[in-house]
Order: sequence, then structure tokens, then C-alpha cells
Amino acid sequence: MSFKLEAYTNARHNVLTQLNQISKLYNERREHHKTEEINELYNDIEQNNFQITVVGEFSRGKSTFINALLGKKILPSLARPTTTILNVISYAEEPSINLHFQDDKKTSEKIQEKDFKSLVAPKEAIQGDPASEKEYEQTINYLKQIKYARIHHPLPFLKDQVDIIDTPGTNDMDPNREHITNSIIPTSDAAILLLSANKILSDSERSFLRDRLLRNDIQKIFVVINFKDDLKTEGDRQKVIQHAETELANILHTEPKIFMVSSLQALNARRKVNGEEMKTKRGRIIEPWSIEETGFLELEKELAEFLQYDRGNVKLQRPVQRSIRVIQDTLEKQIPQEKSSLTQEINGLHGKVSEFRQKLDHIKTIGDEALQKIDRKLEQKYHELTKWYEWELDQVQETGTSTFEDNKYAHIEEISRAVENSTAPLERELHTRKIKKIQDTIEEVVESNTKHLQHEWLTIDSNMNFLYNNQAESGTNNLPIDLEEKNQESFFQDIYSDLSQSWSSSSSIFNKAFVAAGFVLTGLVEGVASIVNAGLNWLFGDRESKVDKIERQLQNQFYDSKRKKKEVFKQEWKGITETVKKRYMKIIQNKINETEHQLNTLLENTQLEEAEVQERLEGLKQQEQRFHYIKQSLEETIITLEQNEKAGVVQ
Repeated sequence: MSFKLEAYTNARHNVLTQLNQISKLYNERREHHKTEEINELYNDIEQNNFQITVVGEFSRGKSTFINALLGKKILPSLARPTTTILNVISYAEEPSINLHFQDDKKTSEKIQEKDFKSLVAPKEAIQGDPASEKEYEQTINYLKQIKYARIHHPLPFLKDQVDIIDTPGTNDMDPNREHITNSIIPTSDAAILLLSANKILSDSERSFLRDRLLRNDIQKIFVVINFKDDLKTEGDRQKVIQHAETELANILHTEPKIFMVSSLQALNARRKVNGEEMKTKRGRIIEPWSIEETGFLELEKELAEFLQYDRGNVKLQRPVQRSIRVIQDTLEKQIPQEKSSLTQEINGLHGKVSEFRQKLDHIKTIGDEALQKIDRKLEQKYHELTKWYEWELDQVQETGTSTFEDNKYAHIEEISRAVENSTAPLERELHTRKIKKIQDTIEEVVESNTKHLQHEWLTIDSNMNFLYNNQAESGTNNLPIDLEEKNQESFFQDIYSDLSQSWSSSSSIFNKAFVAAGFVLTGLVEGVASIVNAGLNWLFGDRESKVDKIERQLQNQFYDSKRKKKEVFKQEWKGITETVKKRYMKIIQNKINETEHQLNTLLENTQLEEAEVQERLEGLKQQEQRFHYIKQSLEETIITLEQNEKAGVVQ
């Protein structure tokens, strides 16, 4: 197996070990709010799998390609466009397949592998046989209820926390194309675009890359040309690769990662290694290529390096940086304050602590009032943004309708392509603007309604420092005149940082909050297939009536697409704003808990005998040393990852 993530796995293990040590330290210090914060970062890393998305049009050998990666026939390779669903393939010690449904209230169903293969690759209905037609229709209706299938298997490729997302095949005007490019690829760590060596880059594939793919996602795309075994000579293979390189460079304006493989030969090679004997229908033994000949080793090696050095760095940076910041605050603020309280007497301490606690109660009230204002303002902004979004969707529909009118007497495939080419860039741009509007709106609402709250916290922090230094006279309102909020980072900056990653990171807390809105496709592949079916008898009957029928179906598709996008927007907004409010309350509560802990420690320290003071000082010294060591170790881990990423080191 050439797909190994040892460098990332080792770095991840080191980080988790250090986070575990930090958690123990804060438990010793009885700072349980910080223990909880560190444990959340620990869980983020532990549960954050790499996601590899595989996309491609129908008949590109996608199922065989994924089976070749896994080394086992897991996915049926005869699924038809009408029976394709989204599959998420993950590691587990015991194989299992669970179906998850569009109705979130419905419990997932476990299904046997043979039943799953029959479900997604059912026998075609026998025309004229009512029983056969009814059975096929029932299968299709059941498939429409499925959101995705979760497939677990104990396969080596998946063991290093790798999930494979198998997306339905798509063509022009398929609404799932937009879901794939706007929701699934952005939150994946790598995306494999499967092309065919027999027809390199169809018009539809060019449109997908040119008009649908978000610019920020180009660097994570691996272009894989399948059916290498259909090209008989090395010269033919080089011609296809060179043609693809030229075409893709013109479309993407960069040098893409291109690989040529034979999925079938790679699957057979791995099945043979696993002890399977493959025969033709006539009983002849099949002798596959060696795995080296298939092109898979080069692909897997490059994919592994990209994941562990590029995406692995991204996955670890956020929790490591936040852990370092928490430690830094302890080293620069909490521990020095505790040392100060052990070595000097503070006059009127109990009275001052009582005043601080009253101030904390006041802060809690201010925080609750600010949250109510935020809630009301977000509700108002939601209605404003919804109206804007609906108007923009109408503009896209008008463009599509106008394009149809200009091309309605062309062949059905030409109509589909023309409508796709005119609407796809508009939908991509609208998606980008929607994200920015949501981010800007939430930050503006939170900041504008928490100015008083943040000022009060700065006052408390300043007076707490004065208290520990025994400089505060009477009361807790003697904030120095020159203490201003200028250059002061917002107390809620973590919320905004996470929000900026919501649509581009599988590890974002916001992505987890509204994963159902964008991550999962609408189930069955619909869209252009229904329009094509309307035009199957294009050359027969009344041509004008055929045009009218296709136009009605196109309008219905636009209407249905708009309805679904509005629902997704509603779910996104609800998930994001609920998470913002929860994070807001947690930040406030953590700051209150931290101040309470400081005040309690201050009172406890004044009750200590001399021997106990010396013992506590020695304990603080040891904690300080341990924090410094962990901080240094975390910083070195990040530096190593960054150096490896730049150098492209092969571990």
C-alpha cells in the first residue's frame, strides 16, 4: 500500500499527547472551564477525519476506481443515473452499511451488502409487465427518500482516519453539480475528478471546471484519467495526457495534478494479492497487470503527501494555536498574579473581592441583554438577506429562461449545455457573495451590540491586575484613563475566525452545525435527465408541443431548485446563528469562571501559613515549567509540519 500518512499520524499523536497533559494541568489547577476547552480541542482533532471526494460524470468508472483504492469490491459498478446516491465510506472493525434518510426524524436503517447492491443497481423493469414496473417504481421512490449511505469497512486505506465521499455522477444542468462544487468539495481535504481516456474532457466537464469549481478549491483537485488499459501504446497515453494538460491549464490557469490509471486492473491486482482468484464468465483465469503498471501507486503517493503535509497542517494548526494561546494567558497572567498574591498582603481584600463579584453579576446581566439584542437583530437581518437572496435567484432563473428561448429549437443536449453555461457562473458568484454577506452580517451584529460588554470586561481585567499588584485603592472602577480598546482584539474573534472557515473546512464548528444543509446531496440525481426524457421522441410528433413541454419542465426545475436553495439557506442561517449564540454564551461564562477562579485563589492564598505559601510557590514554579515545555513542543510540531509542507518531504 503506497497510501501512508505516517508523518501526520505521528504529529497528530504528539499533539494529542500534549493536549492531554495540558488538560491534566488545568485539572490540578481546578480551572475546569479551561480543562473543558482543551478537551474540546482534543476531540476536534480525534474526530476530524480526512475527506476525499470523488466526482465525475456517468460512465467514468467511478465505482471501480473507489473499489481499487479500497482494494475490494465494495460499490456496485452497474448503478444507473436514476439509482445513484451519495455514499460515505469510513473505517470500522466490523463491516456495515446504514441508510440515512431525507427525513432526519427517521431512524437510519442497517442493510446487508447484497441488498445494498441490489438496491442501487436494480433490474430494469420489463416493459408491459405491471408487476415488474411496479416493483421498479417502488425501488426508485424508496431511493428518493435516502439522503446518503454510510458504509463502514476495515480496509487499510481508511484506517488513518480517511473517509471517501462517493458523489453521484453528474452532467449538464444537474442540480447536484452545484451542491458538489459549493458544499462538498470546499469542505473536503482533496477532490479527485475522474475523466475518461476515451473521451478526454467533454463539453460538460469543461463547464464543470470553468464555471462551477470555486477558485479556492483548484489546488485540492487531483485529475485522474481512467481507462489507461484502453490505450494500447505508451505513445497514445502520452498524447492523451499532453492534451489534458494543455486543456486544463487553459481552463484552470494553473498546472493541475494529472494522473493516468486503470481502475479495473488496479482492483484486480489488489484482489489477487488478497488471495482472490478472478475468472471470466467462461471460467478462464484473469491475469491482471501489476499494481505498478496501473498508475495507482503514483496517485496514492501524491495524494498522501498532499493530505499529510498540506491539509494535515491545516487540521492541526487551529487547535494547536488555541492551546498555545490558553497556555500563554496562564503563563503571562494567571501564574504571575497567583505568585503576587502569595508574597504580599492586600488591604481590605474581602471587601474588594465582594465588589468584584457584584461587578461579575452586572457583567452577566449586560451579557444577557446584549444577547437579546443580537438575537433580535439577527432575526431582522435574516429577513433582509432572504429577500436579497430570492431576488438574486430570480435573476439566475431569468437568465436561464432567456437562454432557453434563444436556443429552444436546437437539439436537447445543446439546449442543456447553453443553459448550464449561462447560469453556472452566476450561481457560483452568488454562492460566494452569499457566504460573505452572512459572515459580514454576523460579525457586524455581534460587535455593534457588545461594545459596552467588552468595555466592562476590559475594566475588570485592568482592575484585577491592579488588585493583584496591591495598587487598587477603594472600589473597582478606577480604570486608568489611557486604557482604550484601540488595537484590542475582539473578545469574540474566535467566533469570526471559525465562521470564515465554515464553507471550506470539514473541521469547522460551524460546518458541523449545518452539515445537513449543504454536505449531503438531494439524494437521487435528477435535473437534465428528466428534460432529456422529455425529448427522446424529439423527431416524432408535434415539434412545437415538445418545445412547450421541455420549457415547462425547465421552469419546474428552476422553481424546485430555488425552493431547495431557500431551504438550504434557512438551515445554514439557523445552524450558524444558533452556534454563534452558544459560542457567545460560552465565552462570557468562561470569562466569568476564570475571574471567579482568580478571586477564589486570591482568598485561599491569604489564608495560608508560611510553609504552605512556600509549597504553593514551588508548585506554581513546577506548573510554569511544564506549561513552557508543552508550549515549546506544540510550537515545534507546527514548525515541522510547515517545513515539511514547503519542502514536500517524503516520509
